[in-house]
Amino acid sequence: MNRKQCPFCGSVSCIRKGFQEGHQRWKCKQCHKKFQANKTAPPSKEELFCLYVFNKQTLSEIGSEFGLRTKDVQKCFDDIFLPEKKHTPRSVALCVDATFFGSFGVIVFRDQKDQEDLWWSFCDEEWTFFL
Repeated sequence: MNRKQCPFCGSVSCIRKGFQEGHQRWKCKQCHKKFQANKTAPPSKEELFCLYVFNKQTLSEIGSEFGLRTKDVQKCFDDIFLPEKKHTPRSVALCVDATFFGSFGVIVFRDQKDQEDLWWSFCDEEWTFFL
């Protein structure tokens, strides 16, 4: 019995509908959409951003994993709107770190006690100065 799941509606009532460029084509009996068996739905912008920030993958690693160009991954990040962080005044054990990925970096201010990111920003260069 065929148990191919439709990536659009999740139904398992799908039938084979030939081949296209060597890939098996399927048609969902419920939503009537066609899809290829070995293709997965493209990841959302938020999924890509989480891979980048939390799994510490580079843009080229993410692009090669999902068949995207590095510039396309960067464009996805440019479109993401992050909500404004609400801060509650308290004493913190502050840890500051910057990580550079070639031509740009990310600087993060983190409360080590509560394991909370308080502030972060992209930066273009690294430099030090003394007062």
